[in-house]
Amino acid sequence: MICYLVEATLSGDGERLKSYTVAVEGLGRSPDFDPQVNTYARVLVARLRRRLDDFYREDGADRPWRLDVPQGSYQVMLVANGPSIAARSAPEAEQGHGDHTRSAWRKWRNVAALALTAMVIGALASIWVYREGTVDGSWQNSDFPVLLIETVPPANPARQLQLDTFAEDLAKAMAKYETAQVADAPTANVTHKVRIASVSSPNDDVVVLELIDLRDNKRTVVDRLELPPLASSAATELAKREAFKMFGFSGIVHVEARARGGEPDTPYRCWLRFSSALMVSGALRDDKLKACATAWYEQSPNNAMAISLYGWVLANNSIVKPLESQRKAALDDAARILERAKVINPGSRHILLSLARVHGQRGDVAAMRQGLAQLRSGDLLNPDFNGAVGVLMTLGGDQQGERLIDEAIATHPMTPPPRYYLGKFVAAMMRDDVAAAGRALAIISAGDQTSAWSDLMRAAYYARIGQIDQARANWEHSKSKRSITAWNDHSLIDRMPAAEPVKQRIRDWLKPILED
Repeated sequence: MICYLVEATLSGDGERLKSYTVAVEGLGRSPDFDPQVNTYARVLVARLRRRLDDFYREDGADRPWRLDVPQGSYQVMLVANGPSIAARSAPEAEQGHGDHTRSAWRKWRNVAALALTAMVIGALASIWVYREGTVDGSWQNSDFPVLLIETVPPANPARQLQLDTFAEDLAKAMAKYETAQVADAPTANVTHKVRIASVSSPNDDVVVLELIDLRDNKRTVVDRLELPPLASSAATELAKREAFKMFGFSGIVHVEARARGGEPDTPYRCWLRFSSALMVSGALRDDKLKACATAWYEQSPNNAMAISLYGWVLANNSIVKPLESQRKAALDDAARILERAKVINPGSRHILLSLARVHGQRGDVAAMRQGLAQLRSGDLLNPDFNGAVGVLMTLGGDQQGERLIDEAIATHPMTPPPRYYLGKFVAAMMRDDVAAAGRALAIISAGDQTSAWSDLMRAAYYARIGQIDQARANWEHSKSKRSITAWNDHSLIDRMPAAEPVKQRIRDWLKPILED
């Protein structure tokens, strides 16, 4: 409740808050709620006032400032803490003290509003740190990896053509990734080198694919390969597979870059944070991702990757907006920006992915499916995109998404990210397959102990199998990670970026604890 009232106050909607607004938008009541008959909202706010008074009179007595919800209003004020405020039962303005009292009330309200604003500025300080630190134009300079592919002359000159042809196929496959650039010749900005070399063997068909990070001369053997015949489809598919090993979201190059650490204060490091969230945590309240994506977009508004990340962040923000009107406005803004970018950058898969997600959150399933179909078109072998598309489809109520997830798992050359299995869990839940849901949850939990998603899935699963205490613990943990949206139990589910049938099935599984 307090989170909803604070967010509404800070957004400038505090003065319009009435018992009906609080009940419907803040407490999840139906639109036909009648505040004249049902005093539910007023009773809860009165209880909130008493609890605030109790806290600041006891445990919070030494705090210089306190939150207050004045009688006759639903706005939240930040006021000086002291006996006078605790003893107040109603604003002096309601006691008929004339112009002097009204003037004092306006002054008190303005001071409180300024204090609340200062509170918000403190919470958003990290965003401004990023912006202040990047006004030198660093966001216009790409620091994404730059690759040079070279072949080592083989002992058998007849093999040179085969090595060169595979190198060309590999370059074509890598060129389809928005997160890397393939260089034609050695330059100062080349960060990685891919060496293709024959090795001694009885049939002389084996080659070693080696990745060298030129910044620290770290060498990684990507694979030992037997090259298929020239100009065969098998050779092309092999090149795509090896490119994905290096440059997929969880590819070798990006995994090593994440291991180096560092703040997301450049385009590439911002994308690394985004891709980590997409593949692992699914975090919605990531202030650093929000800060870097916003700074990148503001300074490079025509960059396809910057636009896609900014659209993704806007979609994240919509989930935690306290008012439905704010949620819709954030999604409309994201859709407008991404649709315009799609026209300019029709080949950007990142833009298509962000836009499909926004359509899904807006409830436009047809537009989401159309975007996902376009995303999957072409000849890019990328299990990460297939997995992300499959998850979006299952959340959108399309159970065909599970087939794409299974395909992504089967074709992934490494360990598939745990986020794939969120879609597997949803698909199993929708057909009430408890055993399959448990298997998916085990994989999600093994790789993701941090996000509210994993807690929510665990709560639903444990409630479904009757382990109520365990379910309740995970449910409370999930709510604590989304405090802005958790002003009532149902709002947490209502704000999920999922189709209504999926939300309803989650409610069904959680029924034993939601009815407590």
